[in-house]
Amino acid sequence: MNEIEYKLKSALDFEKEGKLLHAVQILRPLLEDEKAKRTAGIRLAGIYEQLKNISAASTILKDYLNEKADDDNVRKFYSHFLIRQSMYEEALEVLSALPVELHLEVYFLLGIANFYLNDFKIAKINFEAFIKNNSKSDLLPEAHLYLAKTNSELEFYDNAMKAAKESEKLFSFNYEVHLTLAIIYYHKKMFYHANDSIKKALSMSEEDPILSEWAGKIFFKLGEFEKAENYLRSCVEQSRTSSEIYSLLGVACMNINKLEDAGKFFEESLKLNPDDEVALNAKAKFTND
Repeated sequence: MNEIEYKLKSALDFEKEGKLLHAVQILRPLLEDEKAKRTAGIRLAGIYEQLKNISAASTILKDYLNEKADDDNVRKFYSHFLIRQSMYEEALEVLSALPVELHLEVYFLLGIANFYLNDFKIAKINFEAFIKNNSKSDLLPEAHLYLAKTNSELEFYDNAMKAAKESEKLFSFNYEVHLTLAIIYYHKKMFYHANDSIKKALSMSEEDPILSEWAGKIFFKLGEFEKAENYLRSCVEQSRTSSEIYSLLGVACMNINKLEDAGKFFEESLKLNPDDEVALNAKAKFTND
């Protein structure tokens, strides 16, 4: 074992022990060594990410690629890092230098970045290209899921359903699949099917406030106002609020005779959107009564 190998092993041992700063002290000088800089840079970026020092991690990888622009694997590694940090525009810039025909995974990464930048048409093209060219990829279930979400955003609900069903075959244990199906069924006005899907999603996770929002909307459509109230209140408690949520809460409360609460929720709705028709009509009804 030569000196560089010994230092890399020592840093790895410190990292395994949770002594991250000790590992950093060993790895930083190795960035100046031509033979070690690649491994040391990747390892350092990972440690800095654990330490929440995103700027330092990004700088190391960017500096390396400025020197070694043709290192496609590090470029992919950096793209994954940027996407994890929700730095989607930066990710697109880094990905633009990768030849897609040699790295088909890039289609998926381009799809993710464009999806979160709300460029759904471009995201759709990339997810479809990835699925077409990667029939055995481990990312296939996720690609189908994001294609379903993308088609749903574009209001192509039949295509969204088809993609979601493909994801469900491979990814049925993931609550997001069932949440996505519930949303699609909701938009297709298939509320009983939406109810079945949201219940599956809730049985897997209740922590995501988006689940509470859609459960509330679905139960509202089914006329189950007490359940709708409970889930929509949960949204508010989790700081996921909108004029729509407050208006639905108000109507749900009206239907279970919680009139004082209903009035408060309509007022909250109008603070966020003075033109909310549901809240305005309900407020007028209160005034007339």
